[in-house]
Amino acid sequence: MKEYTEEFYKPNIRAGHREKDDEKVSGYINSLIYEIQDEINMMTMRIVEDAYHIALRVDDKLAKQ
Repeated sequence: MKEYTEEFYKPNIRAGHREKDDEKVSGYINSLIYEIQDEINMMTMRIVEDAYHIALRVDDKLAKQ
């Protein structure tokens, strides 16, 4: 998940972070694997870092199943 998030940020860094936070969060969530998207789509997150931390928890949960 960490590597994925770093890759997600690369184009944003090059673009100078011009996207609004809600657009970044939406793009981040929509590019996650479906099982993680399904778990976190109904939650409200304002920044990508929030989505990242929740995605980490869901990823751990899925790995334990």
